Amino acid sequence: MEKTLTYEQFIQKLYEILGEKINHYQFETRENLYKSYLKSPKSSNLFEDRDIDLTNEPKIIMDGNSNGSFCYFWFMLSDFKKYLLKRAVPSRLVQTTKNSSVIGNSMVLPKIVRALNCESAEYYTTFFYEDDDSGSMDKETFLVTPSFLGEGEEIINFSQIAGNELEITKIEQELKRYLELRKYSQSQIDGVIKQFIKTTFISKFLENTDESPDNLSIIIGANKSIRMSPMYDYDYYCGCKRKAYIERTVNGKTNLESFINYYKERPWFESWLETKVSKLNVDNVLKETVKSPNKGSYDSQYYKDFIGKRKQIVRDSLSQDRGEEMNKI
Repeated sequence: MEKTLTYEQFIQKLYEILGEKINHYQFETRENLYKSYLKSPKSSNLFEDRDIDLTNEPKIIMDGNSNGSFCYFWFMLSDFKKYLLKRAVPSRLVQTTKNSSVIGNSMVLPKIVRALNCESAEYYTTFFYEDDDSGSMDKETFLVTPSFLGEGEEIINFSQIAGNELEITKIEQELKRYLELRKYSQSQIDGVIKQFIKTTFISKFLENTDESPDNLSIIIGANKSIRMSPMYDYDYYCGCKRKAYIERTVNGKTNLESFINYYKERPWFESWLETKVSKLNVDNVLKETVKSPNKGSYDSQYYKDFIGKRKQIVRDSLSQDRGEEMNKI
């Protein structure tokens, strides 16, 4: 249990995070924030412990509408962590199958990604007032993402590394060049490249149709640390299709088989496909107990069927390779 901060300690903590922004808060506002803090659970995982309704929940705004078309702002609750509030993608911009949904993707896919030994952002649903430009305010469902940046870390998306390049083999070359120029060690470079290949594979495996450079990033730290960022933005995965596709390619082809055929010559990748991807147990993943108000808000069978078909493509690609080897003997 965390020790409860005094009022002075609370204000000091706010100042450390907000800097001079705290000076814009009136005394009454500061007192109300502190009273809310005292009433809140002293937990580092507020959204896991209780259902948050931001319509009524006190919050501290970090940044304005500067994080993308559907990303409204960063805010902070009483645990002093940052969260990104994001409106679900409007239906006019996404094509869905009968049982696919943007909300379902955000609940299920982080678990799938972690089961494949990669990191993922976490998502929770909440309520917030949406201004419809007519002066009325409608209560709508939003997605909330806790920040995955540690202290002193900075996120660099791939548009800063490889521009708008969509050919994966060229992106890999640009990433390697970027890391070499910044004097990262060979072991660090190899580690990031492996994670890059895994995350780009998962994007293909889960049929992402929005493979924008902005949806892929690395994270650098003040102590020369570097890693691929957790995967994020699952709006256009698993049957939720972007009306104007943005897809990465391997030798000009966008399909999963082309990706596997190109990278399976690397022993570690083929081993990962065999031990993790082809043996992924979606039943076990979805049965995991998660302390979240979101459980049960998706169609489990839809994801089991969808991923089952994608796993079969992986198995067929691996068995085809072995068949070719046998024919050579």
